[in-house]
Amino acid sequence: MPNSTDQEFTVIYTADSQNLDVTFIDDNTKKTLKTVKQEGPSDSQAKYTTGNDIKNYEDLHYVPVSDDTNKGVLTFDHDSKIDQHYFVHLRHDTNSVNDHVTKNETIHYVYENGKTAKPDHTTNTTFTRIGTQDLVTKKITWNGWTPESHDFKEVDSPVIAGYTPNIVTVEAQTVTPSSDNIEKTVVYKADRQKATVTYIDDTTGKTLQTKELTGGSDSDSGYNTKATIADYEGQNYELVSDSTDGNNVVFDHDDSVDQSYEVHLKHGTVNWTENKTVTETIHYIYQNGPHAGETAAKDYTAKREFTRTNTVDNVTGKVVSYGEWNTVDPFAEVASPVIDGYTADKTMVGPMSVDPDSQNIVVDVYYTMNVNPDNPNNPVIPTPDNPTPNNGDKNHPGSNGQQSSTGSHSSSQASDKQLPQTGDSEKSTLGLGLAALMTTLGLGFRKKRNN
Repeated sequence: MPNSTDQEFTVIYTADSQNLDVTFIDDNTKKTLKTVKQEGPSDSQAKYTTGNDIKNYEDLHYVPVSDDTNKGVLTFDHDSKIDQHYFVHLRHDTNSVNDHVTKNETIHYVYENGKTAKPDHTTNTTFTRIGTQDLVTKKITWNGWTPESHDFKEVDSPVIAGYTPNIVTVEAQTVTPSSDNIEKTVVYKADRQKATVTYIDDTTGKTLQTKELTGGSDSDSGYNTKATIADYEGQNYELVSDSTDGNNVVFDHDDSVDQSYEVHLKHGTVNWTENKTVTETIHYIYQNGPHAGETAAKDYTAKREFTRTNTVDNVTGKVVSYGEWNTVDPFAEVASPVIDGYTADKTMVGPMSVDPDSQNIVVDVYYTMNVNPDNPNNPVIPTPDNPTPNNGDKNHPGSNGQQSSTGSHSSSQASDKQLPQTGDSEKSTLGLGLAALMTTLGLGFRKKRNN
C-alpha cells in the first residue's frame, strides 16, 4: 500500500527450559552409582560441577576413569528436543596383598604311663599366595598357592633300649594349604626283662637257690633279699656279700643281657673243746693159795687228760678242723706192792707213754704163794700185817702210790666233750681180807705141829 507508513515490530524470544544430567557409573560393577539432574534455560550455565562428588567417591576408594564434564561448568544447550547427558566413570581402587599358611607335623613319643620318652619331632611347611583387594568392597581376589602341596617325609621312631614303639615308622604325609596339621603319638611299651638272684654257699661252692624275676623295663620287681638272707641266718649262715645291697631289684632296659645278682653266704662256725681221758688201772690178784682169785691189794689208778680245740660247722654240725692235742707225761713206773709170803709176777709196771688214740690200760699183777724149801708141800706161812706200800704216780695226786710191771691189757678209753674226771686214788690197806688170811694161816701152823 502506497500510502502505508513503516511499521517496526520487536519479537522477544524467551529461552526454553533445558535439562541435563550427570551419571556416575561404577565400571567394576557396571552399575550406576548416582545421577545428578539439572534444569535451566537454554544457553545458561548450570549450577553444578562434578568436582565435589568425585572427591566424595575418591574418599570411598573410587578412582576416576573419565568425566564428560571435565569438572567444568556445564552450560545448557538450546536443543529442546534432546536433553544433555554427561557420564562420570569410576573404578574401584585396589591393593596388592600377600597371604601365607603354615602346616605342622608333630610326633609325640611317650611311654605307656604318658610320660615323655623322647622330645617331640616337629617340622612344618609354609604356603604363600598373592591377592588383590578391592578397597571399595574389601573383597580380595587371590591367586593360586605356592606350592600347591607339600610332602612330609616318613619319620623313623627313635630307638629306646628296652622299649618297643607301637609305630616303627610314621609314614610320609601330603598336605595342602587346606589340610589340618598332622599330629601323631608313638607309644613305647616296656620290653620284658629278666633278672636272677642266686644264693651261693661259699663254704661248699654250691648254689643254695636261684630266684628268677621278670618284669617290664625300668620297673620295680618288688623283690629284695632281706627275708631270704634272714632265713639263712636262722640256719647259721653268715652273709658275705649281697650285690643288691638289700634294695628292691629294679629291671634295666638292656634286652641283650639278663640281669644277674649274687648273694654269697658262708657257714657260721663255733669252737668246741674236745676232751679225752686215758686211764691206767693195775689190779693186784692172788694167783693161788687160800685167797686165789681174790684182790691182793687195792687197784692202782692213774689218768692222763688230753684237750684240743676244734672248729665246728654250725650249718652241718660237723667238725671242719681239729686243733692240736696237748702233750702229757707218760704213765710213771709203778712198783707192785710187797706181800709177805707171795711173789708178784710183775715187780714193776711201766713206765708207759700214751697219746689221745691210746686205749685205756689195764694190767693184772698176780701173786703166787711162796713154797717152803724144807717141805715143798707146805707153803711158807706169811705173817705181815700189811703189804709193803709203793710210790705212786707223782704226776697225778690221788693215786694209791702203787706201781706195776710192763705187762698189761687195754680197755676202751674215755672221750667226751668236757666231762669232769675222777682223780687217781689208791690206798694200801688189806682190811678184813688180810685178817681172814691170817686166820687161815694160823690154822695151817697148828696143823703142821700136829703132824
